[in-house]
Amino acid sequence: MIQNIDLGAVINDRFEIQTVIGRGGIGVVYEANDLILHRKVALKFLFASDVLTREQAETAFKREAIFTAQFTHPNIVMVFDRGFYKDQPYVVMEYLDGVNLDERLDKGILEIDEFYSIANQILDGLIAAHHEKLIHCDLKPENIMLLKKHGKEGSWHVKILDFGISQLARGASLGDTEKPEVLVGSIYYMPPEMILGKELDARADLYALGCIFYRALTGRVPFAAPTTDELLDKQLNEAPPSPKPFRADFPPTLEPIIMKLLEKDPANRYPTAKRVKEALRLAQAFSSTKSF
Repeated sequence: MIQNIDLGAVINDRFEIQTVIGRGGIGVVYEANDLILHRKVALKFLFASDVLTREQAETAFKREAIFTAQFTHPNIVMVFDRGFYKDQPYVVMEYLDGVNLDERLDKGILEIDEFYSIANQILDGLIAAHHEKLIHCDLKPENIMLLKKHGKEGSWHVKILDFGISQLARGASLGDTEKPEVLVGSIYYMPPEMILGKELDARADLYALGCIFYRALTGRVPFAAPTTDELLDKQLNEAPPSPKPFRADFPPTLEPIIMKLLEKDPANRYPTAKRVKEALRLAQAFSSTKSF
């Protein structure tokens, strides 16, 4: 199984590799030129590893490609095609010229209006995907791309990345009962039920969303610790601190929403992403009314 591809290599006589866009523990994404359609694309290779077998990688890519061929949404990255190169599976995605939310937050917390815009678009993507019985299982700032809107300074168009790859790789989907042998994903945004290897549903993504909201508004994650074991213990057993003390202008109507998303028991969270969006709409409307 290949682990790197030389820059300038041409994949299957069509995609010329330009540069590495991103690299993780189980894969790498390259910018490439589509020599037939004359456009930039992103090629994502998922490598076999201690986490994924070759068969799991191939299955994950096949299912994501089939899913995205049947379902498109403006807030989820488009996947155009899939294939193999030297027995290595890859998918061809739309090329996104922007920054991910993690990079944006490295420059500072979100303004309140900016938060509402980004949050609502993430929720629109989740609502559509969950309706199609697909959960993400690795929702985090690095998987949320922000594209600048033309003519609108400070305004973003959101695209969620890697829908299907993380959850299919770990053998989980809505209704699955298999327990993972390893943890796949960022532990800072990982719901307790995933840590425990329990059955997952759409509410797992909502817990991760609560962690993202918390960081976007305060500049910190709900739980931090010097070791992985200590961090996982906090995720399982400690209540998150109130986000209000970390920001002078923290909207009071947002605190109960975030804390509900971060409930340990999925039954105590919002049941759907649609309900979260409704709660955000009311919170935003209340804040606008109070500003007059």
